Amino acid sequence: MAENPYVGPRAFTEDESDKFHGRSTESQELISLILARRAVLLYSQSGAGKTSLLRASVLPELRRRKRFEVLPIARVTGADQADGNLYLANTIAALFPGRPELANATLAEAFAANQSTVPRLLILDQFEEIFTFHPELTEQRREFFEQLGDCL
Repeated sequence: MAENPYVGPRAFTEDESDKFHGRSTESQELISLILARRAVLLYSQSGAGKTSLLRASVLPELRRRKRFEVLPIARVTGADQADGNLYLANTIAALFPGRPELANATLAEAFAANQSTVPRLLILDQFEEIFTFHPELTEQRREFFEQLGDCL
């Protein structure tokens, strides 16, 4: 009996890309958009497979093409407290693990401290959480969007 290709109720990983099938059209369309645009928003209902599509199909192909420095997938959630902006601190911690000196840096400062000679691919997974994770932090959310805009 062949190995079961389904990973269950979790997202596929890059290591499981050989088991990920049936989304080649969506994958190629998304890769084309990423190559052509500075910012791309991928959205659909929860559980539709966005994270699996990115991890198991899009990212391996973009790594193969070597056109981007593919950063770790980041989220605005994570730690529940920070000295400064919670959304920025969580994003920077995910993008640049093991760099505690960047904890209170701006996004631009964090990127400058980690120079790259190729364009970077930043993926913010579960980005809607910026509106649900500590919704009372409106000023921090505004600052996050401003810094993200500056980086673009």
